[in-house]
Amino acid sequence: MIKSLTLYLRRHPALLVGLLASLMFLPWLGLPLFNTKGEPREAIVAVSMLQSGDWVLPVSFGGDIPYKPPFLAWCIALLSWLAGGVSEYTSRLPSALAAIALAVATQRWARRGGASAAASAVTAILTVTCFEVWRAVSTWCSPFLWRQPRWL
Repeated sequence: MIKSLTLYLRRHPALLVGLLASLMFLPWLGLPLFNTKGEPREAIVAVSMLQSGDWVLPVSFGGDIPYKPPFLAWCIALLSWLAGGVSEYTSRLPSALAAIALAVATQRWARRGGASAAASAVTAILTVTCFEVWRAVSTWCSPFLWRQPRWL
């Protein structure tokens, strides 16, 4: 059983990278409290969306509250709705899922570029263990992962 699993993961390094990235990010998302003003602000937008039902332009105390494009707030609201409420974990989950997708995409890109399976997996893991990526996923709502490109 273990031998066949090892062989399968060697043949499919993207799966291995996805599993490792998931183990790095997902278990600890909800441990730290909100610690910047941007992180709870995005969570409040999601709370407002869930309470009012207005997913386009949520309002809080009579004033518009979103300051950024709504995609991150939509993701937080959707995942929080599925989980039963907005929390630190659900507000960080979209960023963690984006980082896991970044790791898998990096591995696939390196593999297509001619790297071996092991080298492409190491490249992907090194990418997501970069301090800025780690901080963006684990301690705040990573605006750099969700920022709208300037050319759009």
